[in-house]
Amino acid sequence: MAQQKHCVIYRETAHSHLKLVGKLYDQCQDTLVQFGTFLGSTYTVEEYMERLPSIHSMLQEYHIHSDVAFFLARPMFSHQINQKYDQLRKADPNTKKLTTTQKLSKYLEATASVMVPIVESVRPLHPPKVWEDVSPQFLVTFWSLSMYDLQVPAESYQKEIAKLKLLASQVMESKEM
Repeated sequence: MAQQKHCVIYRETAHSHLKLVGKLYDQCQDTLVQFGTFLGSTYTVEEYMERLPSIHSMLQEYHIHSDVAFFLARPMFSHQINQKYDQLRKADPNTKKLTTTQKLSKYLEATASVMVPIVESVRPLHPPKVWEDVSPQFLVTFWSLSMYDLQVPAESYQKEIAKLKLLASQVMESKEM
């Protein structure tokens, strides 16, 4: 399905109807998201990991685009990081007395142990010129996050909106005078 989505575009001919190609692409995307969500909610993470190829395989062997490969692999990353974090915590004899800083350090170590191999697997996907502008670490971080991982500073937005509304009302009042 992930491969078919991009084949729809690249197999376009001079006689292909552009709207049909766009509709097929959108349907493939919708079906892929629905299928990925279904797999994630139906299987345990262990079953999910057994059935899906690794991110490296999806990118290198199956030539699946980064956005799709990371969408499918995202649940595996968080599970692997949490497993590694639990191992690191349990290996520490003072596990009950760990400070927040120590816990954070162990979590960062777990994250690095899982994500560094993924960073290395994306490096050959693009020419070196690409990595001058965007680092492989940034690409992996960007694609491995979900919407739930992002935090919107709602309070800051509300303050700015209030300032702009006040400014707009002041401009309107000055026009009336």
